[in-house]
Order: sequence, then structure tokens, then C-alpha cells
Amino acid sequence: MEFRLTYEGPLLSNSERSAAVRRTRADNKQEIRQAFHRQLKRLWQVTPMLKRAAERPPATPVRPGEARGVAWAQLRDTLGETAEKYAMFGYRFVPLATHELDLSCSVDVLLMRPESLGGVIQKSGDIDNGFKVVFDALSKPRTAAQLGRYITPSDAEDPFFCLLEDDKLITQASVQTDLMLEPLKGTEALSSTDARVIVKVRLVPSNLSVQNAGFA
Repeated sequence: MEFRLTYEGPLLSNSERSAAVRRTRADNKQEIRQAFHRQLKRLWQVTPMLKRAAERPPATPVRPGEARGVAWAQLRDTLGETAEKYAMFGYRFVPLATHELDLSCSVDVLLMRPESLGGVIQKSGDIDNGFKVVFDALSKPRTAAQLGRYITPSDAEDPFFCLLEDDKLITQASVQTDLMLEPLKGTEALSSTDARVIVKVRLVPSNLSVQNAGFA
């Protein structure tokens, strides 16, 4: 399965470690998660395999080795079952890729900013913090603090769709920077924190099984 996720808005990649900066970055990270949530929600609505799981009522337990329904074209758990399984911090998360499904994820991230090109690798030898924020936003939060001020989901965020159960499912990643030439919608000038992000996602089974064959 391949698709793209996009984000347009502030991207706070300041490496300062003060408490105030951490809180602001947590807000920003959740706002990027919210943008991805809206797109993934749409993906669940238009992708036949995911749509069947979203609309299917809970089924009776399946014995080991027994297929359920159209085994090679749907997920084992319904949308509601997945949301309850990953409920935490007052949210009901629905990760698309989970360890249970045995999927691996590769991502190609294009980060466009107003500043000059380059800078993927910082002087410290570490990857640009902007990419780190994006990678974190692809997964459900690990702690309640990572929700920032968004401690309660809106009605449109129940359940809350995310790409990954955690970032350990990313088995391959490539990153690229480019120059952002146009201001964000609704603004007249570029700001140093503005960004446009395009994430190309590819999900494939690590080990092919009845439960993940629809991703092949």
C-alpha cells in the first residue's frame, strides 16, 4: 500500500531544551498529527480493505488457522476494536500499521522551508530536528505530555487516526530539503518557521499472512 501525507504550517524545530519550548513543540507536534489524522481518516473511508473493517460489526472469535470473511482482503479487527485496543490518554487511537499486523513502513520525506537548501545533517552530526518532529507526528504519542495542550479530542477526533503504533515500524527512511517559494495560505509573507511537508508512505508485510495480505 502506497499513499502520501502532507502538512502545511509552522514546524518548530528549535533544539532548545527549556520547559516552555518543549510545551510549544508538543503543541506543534500534535497539530501535525491532527493534519495527518484528517487525511488518514479519509484513507479509511476510500480504501476498500479499510472501509470494510470500519463498517464491519464485531465478529465472533476466530480459531487459530481459520480465516474470517474475505481473509485476503480485510483486517482482522474492526475499526472500533482497534480504537479500544489502543485507547490511552483520553484518546482512542487507530494506528494503520501495528506490530500485531507485522507490517514494515518506509517513508520518503520532503521538507520545504524558506531558508537556504541543505542542512539535513546538523553540525552535531544529528539529523535536522524538523524531520524528527515529523517522524514523531507519524506515530501515536508515547506519553500524555506529547499531546501538548490538546488533552481532549474533538468529536471529529474520536477515533484518532495515525499512521504508526510507534516509530520502530519504520524500517527505511529518506529525507530531502527544498526551498519553499510561496507563503502559507492566508498569509502574505514567509516566516522562518513555515514549512510544507510531503511524506510518501509505503506499507508492506514483513511476513505475509492472512491478516496483512491486503497490504501486499
